[in-house]
Amino acid sequence: MIDPGNPFLEGHDFPSVVAALEDSLHLGVEHQESYRFVFDPAVYVYDLPRVDASVVRVTGLSGGHFTVFEPGRDYDASPSRLVWRRAPAGADAAGTPRTPDPRTPAEVTYSFRDLPSGITDFAPGSVAGTIIRAVGREVALLYHQLNEAYRRAFLDTANGVALDSVVALLGIVRNPAQKASGTVTFARLLAGPRAVVPVGTAVEDPAGRRYLTTTAAVLEEGATEGEAEVEAVEPGAAGNIGANAVAVMPTPPVGVNSVTNAEPITGGQDPEPDDALRERARHALERAGNATMGAIEFAVRDVDGVEDVAVIDHSVDLDVPLGQVRVRYSSAAGSPERQAEIEDAVAAAVERTRAAGVMAVPERVRPVTITGTFVLIRSEIEDPAAASTYADAAAQAIRGLAIGEALSLRRLTSLVYQVPGLADVAEAKLDFTREVARPGLPANGAVGDLLPVDRSEQATPGALSAVAVTHLGAQADTTRTLEIQLLQGISPVGFRHVTVQVRLQVKATLRSSTTLPPVLVADVVKAVVINQGDTAVVTLTDDDLTNFDADEHQPTGQVTVTLAGYPAVAAATTTLDLVM
Repeated sequence: MIDPGNPFLEGHDFPSVVAALEDSLHLGVEHQESYRFVFDPAVYVYDLPRVDASVVRVTGLSGGHFTVFEPGRDYDASPSRLVWRRAPAGADAAGTPRTPDPRTPAEVTYSFRDLPSGITDFAPGSVAGTIIRAVGREVALLYHQLNEAYRRAFLDTANGVALDSVVALLGIVRNPAQKASGTVTFARLLAGPRAVVPVGTAVEDPAGRRYLTTTAAVLEEGATEGEAEVEAVEPGAAGNIGANAVAVMPTPPVGVNSVTNAEPITGGQDPEPDDALRERARHALERAGNATMGAIEFAVRDVDGVEDVAVIDHSVDLDVPLGQVRVRYSSAAGSPERQAEIEDAVAAAVERTRAAGVMAVPERVRPVTITGTFVLIRSEIEDPAAASTYADAAAQAIRGLAIGEALSLRRLTSLVYQVPGLADVAEAKLDFTREVARPGLPANGAVGDLLPVDRSEQATPGALSAVAVTHLGAQADTTRTLEIQLLQGISPVGFRHVTVQVRLQVKATLRSSTTLPPVLVADVVKAVVINQGDTAVVTLTDDDLTNFDADEHQPTGQVTVTLAGYPAVAAATTTLDLVM
């Protein structure tokens, strides 16, 4: 990256501008003018047009070359004249004063000041001080805007629309956002006469993402269901949703009771980000030159709908024969027709760019689809949308993985700390499914800490969801034994295998003072395990009930269960038999 710097900010920050304005008012406004004369080698002293002039620069031709003469070496200047120096006898060439060539013009740039204003009070709060600071702020802002305009003319520092204008000089256009598309099913409770859901009918998911039908859904006479193609109203990756997410009809068609999507709605793609656009622009000349692997890569990246590209040869993958390259690319999911369009465009780009005599084979990478549910633990910050925000962030992180890059579960779960309203991930119940089985790699299964991905594969998000644990549930099972559940609202949350720490506080009433509040007889933290279900069992031992005495306390106590370390999860309270 080349940083063009900030030339318009040097000496033009707010304090510097205010100091310059005060100086102009106190000493007079400074101006610059130029004075030209023809150099006569017989004349060494030249009077300036003003007696109060201060020489800034002297230029001219010396030895046939444009020269900026140096004060103290080539000339001396006083407030009203310029005196050229004579070469002393025996001086070496390096120290010899330079003068303009005979009969050539020389130019003197000098400065001078107007009469002072007479104003001397520039303190903050004074009339002059207030006006100077108000003007100074606007002048400093203007220089800042000039500096921004300057930086937006460079590839490495331009952003947004400015970057679009810069890359347009190379004939490059930002890849636009793509709309998600899929199929929905309209249904009615009872069979009836033929019904048609027209094109343009709106459907939504619970989060308010809207889709319009692009084909009519026909419910034939006697049928209860009919399918229609839909497309997101707004382009972008936010329109990608999992299966069975569409459930809302803002204006239900006549005779239709429900709508859903049996398969995910996919294909939505955000506009090309600035960094990716810069990268394409940097390789524009290489792409124009053709016959290189980089040229092929960036030619394919230019195809609308292509998300990632990797061009490899025998040096990278020994399975690629010598003299061949593999152009592996991933594309946004969509209809078969759309996929065919992308394949044709990629093949044409490869053929147009490849080197003569080299076989370049385009290969669409096979997706490794990641599906499942994240079980989250809420924090003390209230945010009803926190779970869906995290699920979207996890899906976006998976989309950002490169071709052949392994999926790290820890990186996904660490995203929880960036979402307000969430404290931790209790468990990530994720599964993977390979479109094509690979030798030595399972075709499907549960996602572990690291999911290996083949060079010809790419991890892609499928139906991902998230639930947040909000409450604990507890009930007595047998004597001194509790069944504990983690709840979302009132619904138990299932786990594959998770270990959590719970705090149990047990209080019992004294037999001798039944009217007094119960006293604490146990306060312990225990690890409980939920394995392939939604319930854990914990038993209190004599060592736990350190302050319980069957002769002094009632046989039934009150137990309060909290999730250790997560105070935002509501506690559970139940009664428990304490006497064995």
